[in-house]
Amino acid sequence: MTSNAAVLERLRAARLHQQRTAPDFDGLVGATIGLHSTDYATPYLSAWARLPELDAAALFDRLNTGNGLFRVNAMRNTVHVVRAEDLPLVSAATRAAVGAVARRSPGLVGRSEAELDAAVSSIGEALADGPRSTNELKERLPSLAPDLRYWMMLAMAQGHVLRADAPHLRSNRTRYVAARQRIPGFEPDRVDPVEARRTLLLRAVDTFGPLTVEDLAWWLPAPKTEVKKVLSSAGSTVAKLEVDGATYWFPAHLADRPSPPREALGAWLLPYEDAFLKGYLDRAWVLAPGLRPVLFPFNAAHWAPPNGVDPGPGPHGGANVSGEARPSIWWAGRVVGRWEQSGDGVSWQLHADVGAEGRSAIEVELGRLERFLARLVR
Repeated sequence: MTSNAAVLERLRAARLHQQRTAPDFDGLVGATIGLHSTDYATPYLSAWARLPELDAAALFDRLNTGNGLFRVNAMRNTVHVVRAEDLPLVSAATRAAVGAVARRSPGLVGRSEAELDAAVSSIGEALADGPRSTNELKERLPSLAPDLRYWMMLAMAQGHVLRADAPHLRSNRTRYVAARQRIPGFEPDRVDPVEARRTLLLRAVDTFGPLTVEDLAWWLPAPKTEVKKVLSSAGSTVAKLEVDGATYWFPAHLADRPSPPREALGAWLLPYEDAFLKGYLDRAWVLAPGLRPVLFPFNAAHWAPPNGVDPGPGPHGGANVSGEARPSIWWAGRVVGRWEQSGDGVSWQLHADVGAEGRSAIEVELGRLERFLARLVR
């Protein structure tokens, strides 16, 4: 009889193999319910890791013009690229969480609902004649300027504002645009938030499962009681597995999917804050021993170069428990090292023994990555 632990490993291997490919960029964005874009190069690199061909210039133009794809603050107030058809769901499901982050700013604390609504309305008026940069908005809205970042966050949380165009593919500086200018007829309040969270939680199970209630509650975010209620009412589309006292939830169709072992996976390079790693609160199952403080360093000074051994001071052995995932090097289905952009090149370091075959395959991928990064400069 196959043990539950062995079944869990087979399911995880199937998930890893499935994550290695995508039909096209829109399919990838839809499947992951948004690609992380806190670093604006990440969507291009996440797609590069999964698609045999990627026209980065065409994708840049689509993002800049809002052609079916939009950048918006969502989830735990991180920037995501989402499809137009998913924007109402994502906005409704994460509005409260992103808004709560904005309201913690000293400039917004203690404000009445009427004051908050008036400020958001003034932002809409400032954007009525087209996209505006941060500096332009500060000039037009001097009373909001000291805390403009958080006012914009609140406006985005409510679905009224989107991030607009950037000057080039690797720039994190965007202008802002009124959502209804980019999406005629868009109504941010037409989707029920509870139903939106239910839909996204079940889609996350389909994308990232097997995962735990804790993974899902952190990912969206949502209260654990709500996550448990959604899972218990999901019916036959969702299955669960008990292993070592933990319950893992996964899409039922994954149970019958044949899959090679994860060791059959070769070299793979994922960028900063890739959507896959951000699907899990506990990433131990994809990390080689000792890699957590390397991939999730507590100390920002340890981010680059990636060849340090001591992660520096901080709790949890120098690791940021739920923090930012640094660019990762994979071999045989596990993270074995880290890479970072260095100009138009790549600096990298392995932190696990991968043998001669593994190192050779990783170096081939790193060369391919450097050529792609060179093309991202526009």
